[in-house]
Amino acid sequence: MDFIIPACSTKPYTLLHPEEIETPALLVFKDRVLHNMTTMKEQLKAVDDKLNLNMLCPHVKTHKSAWTLKQQMHAGIEYFKSSLNELDMLVKNGVKKSFVAYPLLPHSIKKITTYLETTPEIEIHIQVGHEKHLDYLEQIAPDHNWQIYIDLDVGMHRTGAEPQQALELWKRIKANGWSFLGLHGYDGHNHTGDETKKQKIAQDAMAALFHAVQLFESQGAHVENVVVGGSPGFLADLKLLLDQSPKFNIFLSPGTWIYHDSDSMETMDIPFNVAALILCQVIDRPNAYSLTLNLGHKRWSIDQGVPEHHSLAGGLIKSWSEEHTVMVFNEETKAKIGDYILIAPRHVCSTVNLWETFTLVDEQGHIEKKRINIDARNR
Repeated sequence: MDFIIPACSTKPYTLLHPEEIETPALLVFKDRVLHNMTTMKEQLKAVDDKLNLNMLCPHVKTHKSAWTLKQQMHAGIEYFKSSLNELDMLVKNGVKKSFVAYPLLPHSIKKITTYLETTPEIEIHIQVGHEKHLDYLEQIAPDHNWQIYIDLDVGMHRTGAEPQQALELWKRIKANGWSFLGLHGYDGHNHTGDETKKQKIAQDAMAALFHAVQLFESQGAHVENVVVGGSPGFLADLKLLLDQSPKFNIFLSPGTWIYHDSDSMETMDIPFNVAALILCQVIDRPNAYSLTLNLGHKRWSIDQGVPEHHSLAGGLIKSWSEEHTVMVFNEETKAKIGDYILIAPRHVCSTVNLWETFTLVDEQGHIEKKRINIDARNR
């Protein structure tokens, strides 16, 4: 069976024997995952032919899956970004270097310390953005050789320090004998499909980063690494940084690109394919112009809006509840009870977290594995 969703992929999504799958189900199409990694590599090399996937530090909160993590590792990605929720998955699957890009509280410091004591061959980098974060480190594990990024606020105003505050944090890091790795400047507020606006936001964010670097260098603090870039703005950030011939290493940390989603299609002019979609079925026909799906918002995330890309031409999602979704049409639809529909999530990261497992579909449309755990979900 072929499902056509033109905006999500240039070719149909082929699924053989969908009757073998209990619906609703989250499907991951293996060829689209591999396509997205190839596309990412091509995008980096188009900026500079010397660049490769090993400059990525992708956030794994999008997929939360050991299977997808291993595909990324096999492609040459060695450094991964996570919140605390995904750290178990990274450690258990042999990731040697990870960056917990989340403000740490006492319980999380104890958790990371335990990992480092029991698995000495791994590196877990952390971030601080406030003096209280350093207070906690000094109180709980002052003798550990922490490897620290300073989280810089480059315009999102969610976490992070201003440049002068960041410099004061560096002084305390140095005084404690800990390792200063560099600066983390996440621009998650750059979430627009307007290329002019996107460029302006990136310029402001990277200007703030360079201002901090210059301030640090003036005080004898060498910035060796920077970690920047959410999925919408990572290429703009990269080009701006390279234009300045930086003396630091650049790591890019987009996450959504590996699965992509319809929200990202609006904010990214890059030919990624949607790789994770929901298979559902028609369970009722209230009238000739509407149908009801066996799917509700317990299985697709509504935080970025209602899904609008699916395989049933002309259908518009009108209403939804926990277990039902109603789709309406301008003219009588021929869809029947039992028919299969494939829906692209609007926000894949939070949608994936609603599922315990996914079904892997291979390049020919065969079900390669019915249930693969989403290892780090619901944590």
